[in-house]
Amino acid sequence: MKLAMIDISTACSAKCKYCLHQYRNMAKPKFMTWENFTRIIAILKGEGYEYVYPYLSGEPLLHKEYWDMIEHISINEMHSNTASKLCFEIDFERAEQALWRVNKMAHFDITIDAHTQDIQDNISKGIKTDQVFSNLKKLYEIAQGKNVTFSVVTVVNKFNENHLERIRDRVKSCGDLKWASKPMGYYMGYKMQDEDEELIAGMAPSNSTRFTINNGRLTSNMKVCRKFLKPVVGVNGEVTICCHDMLYHESKWNILQTGSLDRIISMENYQYALRCGEKMKLEICKGCN
Repeated sequence: MKLAMIDISTACSAKCKYCLHQYRNMAKPKFMTWENFTRIIAILKGEGYEYVYPYLSGEPLLHKEYWDMIEHISINEMHSNTASKLCFEIDFERAEQALWRVNKMAHFDITIDAHTQDIQDNISKGIKTDQVFSNLKKLYEIAQGKNVTFSVVTVVNKFNENHLERIRDRVKSCGDLKWASKPMGYYMGYKMQDEDEELIAGMAPSNSTRFTINNGRLTSNMKVCRKFLKPVVGVNGEVTICCHDMLYHESKWNILQTGSLDRIISMENYQYALRCGEKMKLEICKGCN
């Protein structure tokens, strides 16, 4: 299946301690224009792409045209997968209208880190736990009978690792939802500062398969990366091989200039970067989630 990520919004209402986006993108959030979005979707459709992830470095639902975008992806015969924390007000009337019109599968991948506010406050700022679960329940309810699926994930850290069953139970109280936990990575990329490393080391669970901590320093346990190496299209059409590269603005290609994502992927320098990335040999490869 051919898939691509599109960064429609770098804005986010949350400040999660384990996420680099709050450090790099929060000051000047950007939103993809409708013109750029529709041009990119037309290119992807023409090249046979089947799956679009309309998110990367921010909250996609904060884009004022998000629900129009989900409809547009479906109209162009592509599936969508949206990641969100649901930690803000949602226009459920508009959401329901859009989901009724979706004829290709729209998947929502929701991250929930806590079941109570006191635990949440140790992990993130700007998230009201009760609002998140209320939004999850309402979104699940309006999605029934439509081409919509859900998954909920909890990123395990030292503050929630002893509460996973309670988090799962509260998620399940919102509907027949799939829930899973995943090990905490550290998301900080190759420009991690000393204070960033200290913050992540201080949040680490008792056991992590992703990294090792020695004297407050992080060493990645990852040897090969394939899952997260996929074409990433930025708000202005820039293309990179993964999200870390996009965050640090190292793009060498632009889909709006070439009029083709496949052409970019076939370029020798893109393929070389991809091979290096798979072997964790790029500067950006410091171990992500």
